[in-house]
Amino acid sequence: AEDRNAKSRWPIALFALLLAVGAALVLLDRNKAPDIRLLRESHPRRIMGTSCRLLTVERRADRGIGKGQAPKALRAGESTLRAIEGKMSSWIGSSELSRFNAAPASSEAPLSAGTRAVLESAKALHQASGGAFDITCRPLIQLWRKAGKAGKLPSDADLRAARQASRWQQIELTAKGAKKRLASARVDLGGIAKGYGIDRAAEAMEKAGVAGGMVDVGGDLRVFGLAPRGAHWLVAIRDPFGGSRRKAKVLSTLK
Repeated sequence: AEDRNAKSRWPIALFALLLAVGAALVLLDRNKAPDIRLLRESHPRRIMGTSCRLLTVERRADRGIGKGQAPKALRAGESTLRAIEGKMSSWIGSSELSRFNAAPASSEAPLSAGTRAVLESAKALHQASGGAFDITCRPLIQLWRKAGKAGKLPSDADLRAARQASRWQQIELTAKGAKKRLASARVDLGGIAKGYGIDRAAEAMEKAGVAGGMVDVGGDLRVFGLAPRGAHWLVAIRDPFGGSRRKAKVLSTLK
């Protein structure tokens, strides 16, 4: 009888053993499973006069059901870009920059901390580049736009007058903003404000809680955190003469 009881218990023990081995294999397979990354993107329109692409990366394991941070991050990135454009655009008449350009001589134009910081950076770059980078060239920009519409090159006299109308020597940064010594002085932040906006938008998206992301405005971009695939973000430069061919690739150091 004892022998028969032992034989009857053997299939149960074998089944329990197989079940335990199966559970261990499932756990092992789960540990070896690839890191599934969820991508979400948006394409806000009419930002800084060019194309815009915002992309977020989340780990499925970190997301949880209904708790993804991607929508919040995408909204944060877009709102940051629009807020900066609203302050630093030379096309928006109500912007801080437009109000400064329209201000009379010796009148202090109040500026937000961000706009003033960009002006300070632009002045430092002007000095470091020996004058090559110069945001006070707006009268020249306006002159060339007018010439383009007329289909006629500006004269040397017009070029000299536009250059003399606005220089850094005619602009003073104050504690709360800036003032002009000549009413004709004008600035254009097209060469620096976009990069500043991209940096702030990426920081806002990262703060929203996503594992990684990208901000691309007109081909100027910044990435952070987790890449969509692999350990690194891959940034490629398209060959302007080769259609879809890539001229160069750069691996970011971000992981």
